Amino acid sequence: MERLQLVTRVPDDVDRRRVWIELTREGGEKLSQEVFVGYGWLDRTVSERLTPEDRRVLEAVIPVLRKLASEASRD
Repeated sequence: MERLQLVTRVPDDVDRRRVWIELTREGGEKLSQEVFVGYGWLDRTVSERLTPEDRRVLEAVIPVLRKLASEASRD
């Protein structure tokens, strides 16, 4: 990823043994593209493979998953 200029290494200001990995502008753009493609795949797959009842069940679970994700981000 570094050779592709998607990330860069940044030395820690306090602990010189530590190195942080940061997304470059190109890396952020690539990540956005990949997320967009992933959402497209998920949307198509849900539409094509799930029954209407399956889709209703999935839709009902989404708020619970958001709650879990929100709680996990606070840990």
